[in-house]
Amino acid sequence: MQEGIFAPTYDLQGNVLSLIDSYYSEKIESYEYNVFGKEIIFDGNGEQLLDSSVNNPWIFANKRKDKTTGLINFGLRDYDPNRRGLDFSRYNILSSIIIVELYAIVRAFL
Repeated sequence: MQEGIFAPTYDLQGNVLSLIDSYYSEKIESYEYNVFGKEIIFDGNGEQLLDSSVNNPWIFANKRKDKTTGLINFGLRDYDPNRRGLDFSRYNILSSIIIVELYAIVRAFL
């Protein structure tokens, strides 16, 4: 992040809405999000930016966004806000198949 002390403001879901410069009490940046968590960044004057001017990594759901990959780190998994649709991992699909097969086997013996 750029040098300085910034105070974030949040919405009820924990998304960062803006950064305030603590020394000058000015809004440095503000953020809006689409339903998938893709951020739109604005400067203090309301002009849209392509990237954070202060290199703020904490954006959507107050999670850290990796600058190189663009993925948001949610602890056990990384989330891609540019990807549309449901996020199925191969482990979720595999466990669902195993559960269905176990159910079929148990039902066959009843």
